Amino acid sequence: MSISEERIKANFLELVKLNSPSRKEKVVAQWLRAKFSQLGLSVEEDDSMPETHSNTGNLIVRIPGKQAEPTLLMSAHMDVVAPMENPKVIFEDGIFRTDGNTILGADDKAGIVALLEVATVLIEKKIEHAPLELVFTVCEEVGLVGAKALNLALLQSRMGFVFDSSKPFGNIITQAPSNVRFYCRVEGKAAHAGVCPEAGVNAIQIASRAIAQLPLGRISPETTCNIGKIAGGGATNIVPDFVEVWGGVRSLDQAALEAQNDLIEECFQKSARELGGKVESEFTHSYSGFSLAPESEVVKRGMEAMARIGVDGQIASTGGGSDANVFNAIGIPAINIGIGCQGSHSTKEQIAFADLCNLASLGLAVARGPIFDK
Repeated sequence: MSISEERIKANFLELVKLNSPSRKEKVVAQWLRAKFSQLGLSVEEDDSMPETHSNTGNLIVRIPGKQAEPTLLMSAHMDVVAPMENPKVIFEDGIFRTDGNTILGADDKAGIVALLEVATVLIEKKIEHAPLELVFTVCEEVGLVGAKALNLALLQSRMGFVFDSSKPFGNIITQAPSNVRFYCRVEGKAAHAGVCPEAGVNAIQIASRAIAQLPLGRISPETTCNIGKIAGGGATNIVPDFVEVWGGVRSLDQAALEAQNDLIEECFQKSARELGGKVESEFTHSYSGFSLAPESEVVKRGMEAMARIGVDGQIASTGGGSDANVFNAIGIPAINIGIGCQGSHSTKEQIAFADLCNLASLGLAVARGPIFDK
């Protein structure tokens, strides 16, 4: 049941050279089609994804297995953040990284390579295993858009394993937050800043006063809040009549999430009243959180697989979202697996070759389950 380290390395080096930012994942989809075709496996493209969102749909690869076993979903996403074009990949002391001018793309091409290796070993060595549905999503990095659009009618899986957490390998994510994005448009009144500033209402001042009253960053162990973007005003000699503010709130606790949203609305409205402006706010639910019990079937299968490859698995929570949030929300209990990628979403991103191999070994152990090792 052993993996091929040489093949894993070669596939990873091929894959990370493909530029696949969100909405332009087709080059990876074509690469996967070719690889699975060599294994005699067909690739189904989910056409439920709006064409305006990506140049390819989600991909689903089915690998029939022992029918008495539950069908398992294994997933990774095809898109990466920028900058990614023409990476110079360096492999040194067992670590993959770039020259520092681009990201590496191990998030989540490490997951893709691991799942490809799982399929390759199972097919080539004719190993008995549970039925598998390998799902490769698009647009994960821009709001889990691909997973949200996934056609549920195409899936039979009873539990899921997402290979995408930035936690160290050995971590099994069983808890992740809900996320709400907010937008506030603050309206004031324009006036000449030097001739008659008293006739104006400074929208930037209104927003600044509101933001100054808000707790930001890590508010509690369960909750975070961030102001990520501000835009407004026209010129330095004009009292600004509008400003726009974008941000987000995440929490493992729904009541705390709602309380923070209420506080944001309260602070902006209060500041607008005090200074003579007005505010229009929008709060958009991005994704729901999840919390899986240690005794749940999917968690037990993941922990058992860790033990069978000699790893002391650790149950963990995260402050970030992933496709696992979406799968849990649609009724497929899913854990996220720590892939060991460090410095994700930065030009300092790196991953150990040993962790790439560990991911593939874990995927095989999950696919086989304890029943096949008896």
